[in-house]
Amino acid sequence: LDEPDRIGRVQRNAAQFIGGLRRAGFDTMESETAIVPVLCGKDEKAYELVRLCQMENIFVLPVVSPAVPDGMARLRATVTAGHTDGQIKHAVSVLEKAGKQIGLI
Repeated sequence: LDEPDRIGRVQRNAAQFIGGLRRAGFDTMESETAIVPVLCGKDEKAYELVRLCQMENIFVLPVVSPAVPDGMARLRATVTAGHTDGQIKHAVSVLEKAGKQIGLI
């Protein structure tokens, strides 16, 4: 199914989310896709960031060793065409607050 409007929205939403994370100080590993990695380093940091985000109803998943090398743990966040600007800004804000709380950024 060819849906150029939806494709454009998901691309804009991903760029907005990634840009916000990068401005906050996160390493998104040069991703430009709607599946966004957020580098955390240690597995424990990824788990803690996930916990803090999920407490604020932001759903992200940890990707930890052995799925990735030690020291390369990350979050996996997915942006969709259905997310609003406000939702993306809120998610970035929650991640930024949590990242600062655990000393990641």
